[in-house]
Amino acid sequence: MDRAQYTIFPESARPPSIEEAASRERPLPLAALALEALLVGLFATFCVLAVVVNSGLWAIPPDDQFRVWLRASACVFLLYFIGRSQLAIRRRSHRVNQELAALTDQHIKRITDTAADKTRKASEWLSSAGATASAVVDAVRNVEGLMATARAEYDAHAFGPFWDAVEGAAHKLAEADLGLKFIAESATSYYATLSACRHTFPVFEPQPQDLPDLRPVLNEFQKVVRLGQTNYEFANIWEHRRTRAVLIAGFTTLGDAISSLANTIEVSISDLQAAMSSELAHVVEEQVALREQLVTEHETLQVTLESQTAMLDNIQRRRKPAGVG
Repeated sequence: MDRAQYTIFPESARPPSIEEAASRERPLPLAALALEALLVGLFATFCVLAVVVNSGLWAIPPDDQFRVWLRASACVFLLYFIGRSQLAIRRRSHRVNQELAALTDQHIKRITDTAADKTRKASEWLSSAGATASAVVDAVRNVEGLMATARAEYDAHAFGPFWDAVEGAAHKLAEADLGLKFIAESATSYYATLSACRHTFPVFEPQPQDLPDLRPVLNEFQKVVRLGQTNYEFANIWEHRRTRAVLIAGFTTLGDAISSLANTIEVSISDLQAAMSSELAHVVEEQVALREQLVTEHETLQVTLESQTAMLDNIQRRRKPAGVG
C-alpha cells in the first residue's frame, strides 16, 4: 500500500448527550425575567380578586359586568400562561436540539481532526525513519572508507592525514549514532500512537535487521585509533589534536568523542532494539498480522465464491429445458 493511503480512523468516542446540550443553554436575560415576574404578578392579582369577589368578601358589591370582566380576565391570563408555557417548552426543545447538533458537529470535527493529525505524524515518522536509515547506511560506508584511508596513511607515515581520516570517521559515526537515536524515538512515538487506534499502517520500518551492524565498524575504528596512539610519532600529533574543540554532537573535544563514541553507539543500538521489541510494538504487530490475515481470508473466500459461481453457471448452461427429449 502506498504510504499516502495509510490512515488512522477516528476513534469511537461517546457523542455529546442531551444533558450536556441542555447544560450549555444560556439563561434568559434580566429584562425577560422581569417581564415574566410582572405577568405572574398580574395573573396572581386577578386570581385573588376573582376569589374575593365570588366569595362575597368584597365590601362594595360589584355589579355583574365587573364580575364577568374579572372572570374573563382571569381565564384569559390562564390561557395565556398555558400557551406561553407550551411555547417555551417547544422553544427550549428547539434550542437544545440546535445545541446538540452543534456539539455533535464539534465532536465529529474534533475526532476527525485528531485522527488526521495522528495520520500525518505517523506518516512523517515512517517516512523520516526510512530516509534516516539510508543516511545511516551512507555514514557507515563512509566510515569503512575512511578507516581504509587511515590504514593507508599509517603505512605511508602520513601523521596529519591519518588523524584527519580518524576525525572524519568520528564525525560519520556520530551521524550514524544520531540516526539510530532518531529511528528509535520515531519507532516509540509511532507504536504509541498506533497501538490505541484502528489504522491501515504497517509495522514500523526500518527494523534493526534492515540497518547495518555498527559493531564491526566500531571495532575497526578502535583498532585504527589504538594503532595511532601506540606509535610515538602518531601519538605526538594526537596529543596536540585530542583537546581540540569539535562539532560532534554530544562531545566537546575530539578526544572525548573518540573515547566515548563506542559506548554511546552501543546504548543507541540497545535503545533501538528495545523500541522495536516493546509491548506497544507487539500490539501493533498483532494488529497488522490480524488485518493481513483477514484480507487473505477475504480474498480466498472471494476466489472460492467466484469459482463456485462459474461451476453453477456451466451446469445450468448444460442442463436441457424440461420436456425436451
